[in-house]
Amino acid sequence: MKNIGIVFLYIKRFFVLLSFVFLFFSCSGEAFVRLSIERTISLDFGRFEDEIVFFPIDGKVLEKDLNIFLRNGRFFISNASVAKVMEFSSYGELLRLWYNPGVNPLPVSVATEGDTVSTRKAFSHGFVQNESIAVTSSMSLYVEDYVASGYSDFSNSSNNQVVLRFDSSGTFKDYIGREGVAGSPFPYIVSINVTVNDELVVICRQLYSWDVYVFTVDGSLEYFKSFSLSSLPLPDGYSPDSLTPSIDTVVSDFDGNGVYVKYDYFIKDKDTDTGSFSGLSKYISRVYFYDFKDKKYLTYMELPEINLQKEQRAFARSIADFTVPYDFIGAASGNKLFFVRKQSEKDDLELLIYDLKKELQKKFILDMPYSDPLYVSYTVSPEGILGAIIVTNDGADLVWWRTDSILYGKGQ
Repeated sequence: MKNIGIVFLYIKRFFVLLSFVFLFFSCSGEAFVRLSIERTISLDFGRFEDEIVFFPIDGKVLEKDLNIFLRNGRFFISNASVAKVMEFSSYGELLRLWYNPGVNPLPVSVATEGDTVSTRKAFSHGFVQNESIAVTSSMSLYVEDYVASGYSDFSNSSNNQVVLRFDSSGTFKDYIGREGVAGSPFPYIVSINVTVNDELVVICRQLYSWDVYVFTVDGSLEYFKSFSLSSLPLPDGYSPDSLTPSIDTVVSDFDGNGVYVKYDYFIKDKDTDTGSFSGLSKYISRVYFYDFKDKKYLTYMELPEINLQKEQRAFARSIADFTVPYDFIGAASGNKLFFVRKQSEKDDLELLIYDLKKELQKKFILDMPYSDPLYVSYTVSPEGILGAIIVTNDGADLVWWRTDSILYGKGQ
């Protein structure tokens, strides 16, 4: 692992703050703030405790092999293919390690169980395929994992995932299922997160619905809501037969009041002669906020309309011009929604942050000094920092962009 020096890091952060004042204009005339990237930690490929494995020996890459969570300036990385979770300081020091000893070598840079002196510790646990992670305000850890084969009647079922709980000392406590502590396994888990009050939010996806479970700090089920296409809201001016709807994703609200549901509506072409609908010409996306207590959608925001295909003629050839849509990657305190998309023919990213309360948006250009990375996973921290793990041929970088400095006037 290659750590960046503390002095150099503070110099970089100084220039990050300076970069906030520089504006440039896109060809459409919209103003963007450019945010510099901070390459905080670099990780090598390997089997040691502070390294990652991205390409398993059999050549198979898991769908959610690397997962990231950022809290209090610390990076938490879940590496499913080698069954371990790592906690790093912002300077790259490995602070805690949770690992399956049947897959990983014995750690040497952190103390194992039984050591009461060292503050850098390793904890063994028989992870099966640990994926999404979340961290509470007390630094307790939640880990999504699969039920071990043959462990129960659920190991071969489509409901075969649970959420493991490790307390603030790093020790395994228990697991959460659908009904609460030691409950039956969940269907496929898309993500887990925590609220400002340390409630656990588990978002699952089934064939015809997205299911949301919210648990109190003691593990009791507090809310459950299922979202299906049969009950989704329709955009104004469109009939059910004029569009094809889908649920793109569901994102938890950090303030703990509800969830954000992103609906994509694919608009069909209408034949002017017959009045029938066929083909798809464009789609619109809306993000609705569903309130748990009121049990209804309270408000929504609409993303820019996307043309699925716009043909341009060039030397008698037809060229399809596709607009890149926004990905909804998370939400910060105060109903601030984060969306990213890659700029056309550029490595930089466009970030849109929408304030659902004030109905205002801010646009940023994120420095992205990586050409065609192998893998990128984003996270929005409880403090409003946008973080990511970026994998290249040389290893993985844990980075962030200090969006919190603009949203809340914070900085470290």
